Amino acid sequence: MAALLFGQVSLTAPTRPPKAELFWRLESLIAQGQRDAARQQAAANPDRAKALWQELLLDRLEDAFGDEPAPISPRVDEVLALLSKAVPDETLKRLWDLTQQARQQSNPFSSEADKFAEVMARFTDAARASKTDERRKLWQDVLRQCEAMKLELGTALSLHRLALAERSADNLALALAYLERARVLLEQWNHQPKLAVTLNDLGVWAFQRGNYREAISHFQQALDLVKSLSNKRWQVIYLNNLGTTYKRIRDYEAALQAFQQALELMQTDAVPAHRALVWNNLGDVYRRLGNFDQALSCLNQALDAAKAANDQAIQGLVLRGFGIVCLDKGDMEQALKHFQEALEIRRALNDRLGQAQTLIGMGVALERQGRLTEAQNLHEEALKLAEAIDHKPTQALALLNLGVVYDKKELHEQAITIYQKALGVWEAIGDKWMVAWCFNNIGEAHEKLGAKSAGTERERQWAQALEAYRKAVALIEGIRQRAGHETQRAEFMQTAVEPFYRLVNLLAQMNRKEEAFEAAERARAQALLDALSGLEAPTQPPTEKDRFRYNELQQRIMALEGQISAEALKPTPNAARLQELHQELEKVRAEFERLRDTWRLRRLLLTSDLKQTSSTIFPPSYALLITHYSS
Repeated sequence: MAALLFGQVSLTAPTRPPKAELFWRLESLIAQGQRDAARQQAAANPDRAKALWQELLLDRLEDAFGDEPAPISPRVDEVLALLSKAVPDETLKRLWDLTQQARQQSNPFSSEADKFAEVMARFTDAARASKTDERRKLWQDVLRQCEAMKLELGTALSLHRLALAERSADNLALALAYLERARVLLEQWNHQPKLAVTLNDLGVWAFQRGNYREAISHFQQALDLVKSLSNKRWQVIYLNNLGTTYKRIRDYEAALQAFQQALELMQTDAVPAHRALVWNNLGDVYRRLGNFDQALSCLNQALDAAKAANDQAIQGLVLRGFGIVCLDKGDMEQALKHFQEALEIRRALNDRLGQAQTLIGMGVALERQGRLTEAQNLHEEALKLAEAIDHKPTQALALLNLGVVYDKKELHEQAITIYQKALGVWEAIGDKWMVAWCFNNIGEAHEKLGAKSAGTERERQWAQALEAYRKAVALIEGIRQRAGHETQRAEFMQTAVEPFYRLVNLLAQMNRKEEAFEAAERARAQALLDALSGLEAPTQPPTEKDRFRYNELQQRIMALEGQISAEALKPTPNAARLQELHQELEKVRAEFERLRDTWRLRRLLLTSDLKQTSSTIFPPSYALLITHYSS
């Protein structure tokens, strides 16, 4: 890693350990050209200097097994050379030489009769191990040895690697504990590159547990750290992960911005797998915004990049993305075809999370075709897989969609029980949008039970339905008020009015006309606020002229986005031209969104009632976040 720009200021961390303090003192003196003073400092603390030498050798050994080196400082080899002169030690000098050969040779340290050499030999064996159980055992041994020798940096490195091994074994809680310990030690050493890697992994863990705000914090910290590095690929990793998390909390403006920055950084020096993931995630944002043509264009770019990388995992991810777009478009046969292709890849890779998410998509497609027993079987299989790896968001999705199947089978009481379970998980995660949809579906199931009953039982069921609908409405109103971006308001117009209208319809059925009128006016007010910004609501369907303009704007948006991508990916992009294109794109998008929202409002105001179908939810195509290590 070249041209790393490190300062000496510690990262608001606890006091540095003595060896770390010595390293940064020597590094500073070397940077100032005071090599004699640095050599005297090392010679004055021979035991500490030799212990520091050992720490730095482990750090260099870690880099030897990484795809991209992440040394504590660009001057680390100069510090090692100075130590070799200030506190000569033939064994350590020989181990330094062998470190350069560690990746090429079987294990150059195994023949060394030295306690520290034994640590390096075991470290090498662990880094080369291919089986999860073997890796876990070896890294546990390395950790014990480093702790026994009081090697803080070596302990941090082995903790991080052990965390990855535990993640491979689906021991997420243990993996998180190891990562947190590693972070503390790396902060103490002010080891910014490996701290950034650890923060990224902490972000991935938080994301997988549904702690999205925490994930954003970790990814942003990692990004801030590596902005001082010359390696753009790391910035791409953290921007992709940030965008993916923003997408999960439906901040699409922030997600689009992060993905666009990542595309601009990649240019011609992109890792194909990273390019594939960014294009895939960008496509999913466009899908959520209803721009299916642009979504498919991005997914095709992603699939080409995944094939170029020969990455089966990402190909499976992208194929699932195609399936989700087809679901949105209403083409169930094509959706099932893409999901089946993705599932075969996930099973071949023994990817349980990917299998679960793909099975949910297939279950939704089958449910919409009326193949309810088949859909139920797939959702139950997905739930078992998600529970086995303790992936809460996927468990909740499987439960919610399983409840829809029971509801369609007219097993409404069983559906409510399952919806309640999904509700509990979403509440624990803190996803208010999904909590609202659970209440919406709970309300509908109670409403249907009431319709099949009479007298006090009907009143009881409908009272529970009203309570659920009102909770859904309250949550969605709160979300809408915080949704300052056009993209979030568009999503509100697309789906969030359903609980409003279910509430209105039920109140009307119960002959509570004043309450129904009040709720209807409230729903119209929400729609008017979001769609027209004060313009009078239309009462006629769109004209041919409107449709022509709509298509014209859509094509112009695609053309402008293509021009922006082409310009951004040039070796020397024209900043003025990019700004001009972005400004024009904003104007065209604004007109497009106004026209599209107007159409949605027309449909809402001209539709007397809603189809009685429970709201199915399928997993978004965000799956793979980028990590630095594949283990």
